[in-house]
Amino acid sequence: MAKESHQHYLGPLIDLDRKQTEQAGVDYRAALRPDCPIIYCSLGTLYEHAKREKPIYRHFAALIEVARILPDYEFVISLKQEFAQKFRDVPINIYFFDRVSQLDVLSKASLFISHGGLQSVKESIANRVPMLIYPVWWDQFGNAARVTYHGLGLTGKLGKDRPKVMKQKMERLLADGSFKTNLDDFEAAISKKYTPEQIIKTFESVMAEAVIV
Repeated sequence: MAKESHQHYLGPLIDLDRKQTEQAGVDYRAALRPDCPIIYCSLGTLYEHAKREKPIYRHFAALIEVARILPDYEFVISLKQEFAQKFRDVPINIYFFDRVSQLDVLSKASLFISHGGLQSVKESIANRVPMLIYPVWWDQFGNAARVTYHGLGLTGKLGKDRPKVMKQKMERLLADGSFKTNLDDFEAAISKKYTPEQIIKTFESVMAEAVIV
């Protein structure tokens, strides 16, 4: 969809130094084994309102089975307690948290299993983390298609990808260096196009046009 004449894009505008709230009294870093690669999974903050409880449950059930056969990875999962408490016999490399600092986890992660929300996609690109996207609703399907088109990640089907299929996609993203290369190139292009100076120039131009004399 083309921008309207009054619309202006200023770039990703990701503040990598901003502080994010975490689950009270819990430090996810202390729970993880040192020097193990991290796979981070989050479906955002609104998935509980999507009325897709069964596909979401099947999605995490499949992910748990994948974690069981990939014991050398630590799986950090942001999932509300009402969902997490439904799972039993969870392997020791799975960690459920109500809330974590996404930017902090992404700065250490090898793979991001995401719902494809635009902010999450931009933060993953900023941290050069390949994405496996399972859209839940709304614009997430379009975001997932764009991520796949640009070679920044792959797309899955929420609640339909079996553990074997999910594992194959994850292993491809972890092993194929082209995804990291594409992320590096994409982030470099963004940084070159949307410099602080260019953002300020665009903002000042828009504000000047909006001034009523």
